[in-house]
Amino acid sequence: VSAGCDAGTYCVSTSFSGWIHECEGCPAGFYCPGQDWTSWNCWGEGDYGDNAPKNECGAGTYASSGAASCTSCVAGRYSGTVGATSTAVCLECGAGKASRLVGATSES
Repeated sequence: VSAGCDAGTYCVSTSFSGWIHECEGCPAGFYCPGQDWTSWNCWGEGDYGDNAPKNECGAGTYASSGAASCTSCVAGRYSGTVGATSTAVCLECGAGKASRLVGATSES
């Protein structure tokens, strides 16, 4: 039997024992790539590791709820915010400064 959490969801179980299969929608500011596993055991945010993780978006990126990956700020904008939830955090570079990088974390 093959099971797993779809992309955009993560495993919310906190127990390693039992036949557990609980996936929940990824919250804004995080990305959840999903993952298949070969049994119904789903161990998530507890002491036993993550087989369908929830990962916080890094600086220069953002994600709305249900995201399978983070989206980078476009060139000419930057963000130093970790766990950003929308493109609103991607600030325009100031006068005399520019960034050609996608996903820039500073304006220089």
